[in-house]
Parts: sequence; structure tokens; C-alpha cells
Amino acid sequence: MLIEENPPQGEAFFYREHEKLIEYGGGSSAVPLLYRSGGAVPTPEAVFDGLTADDLLQQIDSEQPEIWLLGSGAKQRFVHPKITAQLAAAGIALECMNTAAACRTLLLLEGEGRKVWAWLWP
Repeated sequence: MLIEENPPQGEAFFYREHEKLIEYGGGSSAVPLLYRSGGAVPTPEAVFDGLTADDLLQQIDSEQPEIWLLGSGAKQRFVHPKITAQLAAAGIALECMNTAAACRTLLLLEGEGRKVWAWLWP
């Protein structure tokens, strides 16, 4: 068996629940972050409860993720099942979890060499 390490190419994310901050790369954010292909962008206007499949699909340009992670803050919340179905029809898996779990999962999946994007709410 060959065991091979694949260090993540993007940024490491950490969630500080008591401070409601997401730490990444060289900074921190108290607003939602959209992470795509090696870069994080603050998205202060993003609202988890108002999220639609179009909001996620509009982010896709030439490169499509295998997996979208949604970090919903301190508590795990879910999007409507229709959103999950629409992304599945486009060939994209969608996982909802609290932000701390999403940060850990993002690091793990990138370490496996997977194309994973995340939208993280503090």
C-alpha cells in the first residue's frame, strides 16, 4: 500500500466560536466567507436562511467544485432539500454542518486532493 501526503494548496481555516471569528490565511473575518479555488472572499451580504441553489451555482465559473460545504455558524442548520437536489443534478455534493466542523472538513478534503468550496458563517 502506498501512503501519500497531499498538503492542502489553499488556506487553513479555524473557527473561534466564542469570538464569532473565522481565521484564515493571514486574517480573520466576522462576516461570512466564500472560499473557492485557493482564495477566500468576505461576503457580508450573505444570509444563510435566504440561501438558494442559484446563489451557489452563480459562483461557478470555469471550474466546478466536487463538494460545497456550508458552515452555518455555531449551530448546525440545513438548507431546503430542493437546494441539495438541484446541486446534485449539477454533479455537486452539498454538506451542511456547523462552521467548526466545516473548517476541519475543508482541510481534510483538500488534503485528499478534492475540489471543495465552502461558504462559512461566523
